[in-house]
Amino acid sequence: MAYATVTDMIATFSEREMLAVSNVDYPTATTINEDVVNRAIADSDAEIDSYLGVRYAVPLTTTIPARITSICCDLARHRLDRNRPREEVVQRRDRALFFLKDIAAGRATLPELDLLNNSSSQKDTAYYFSGGRRWTQNSLSDY
Repeated sequence: MAYATVTDMIATFSEREMLAVSNVDYPTATTINEDVVNRAIADSDAEIDSYLGVRYAVPLTTTIPARITSICCDLARHRLDRNRPREEVVQRRDRALFFLKDIAAGRATLPELDLLNNSSSQKDTAYYFSGGRRWTQNSLSDY
C-alpha cells in the first residue's frame, strides 16, 4: 500500500503543477502522467521505510499517519522536479528528511503506530567493574 496517491499529490500541490512536473518531456500533454507520479511515490515510500524500519514494522499496512502521507508527497514532489526544483520544494524535502531522521533516532515518534520490541528507544547498557588498583604509590616505591 502506497503512503500517498496521485489524488494526495494533487490535493497538496495542485493539478496544474502535477500536470507540469509529470510531463516534463511532453509539455503539451493535457493529462497527468500517473505512471511517473506513482513511480516517484514508490521511490519515496522506500526511502520512508528505510528510516521508519529502525523503530516500526514496515511497510505500514493498516494505519498510515497523515504526517507520513504529507512526507511522502514532499519527497515525491522533489523527485518529480529532476531539472531544478524550486526553493520551496527543496525546503519541504529537507524538513521531511529531518523529521524522518528524528524518528529513526528516537527524538520523534508516530503515536498512531506501535514501536518494535527491539526499538532504539530501549537503550542497552554495558556495565564494567574493575578489580581495583593493582599498582599504588607504596607498591611502586621500590622501582
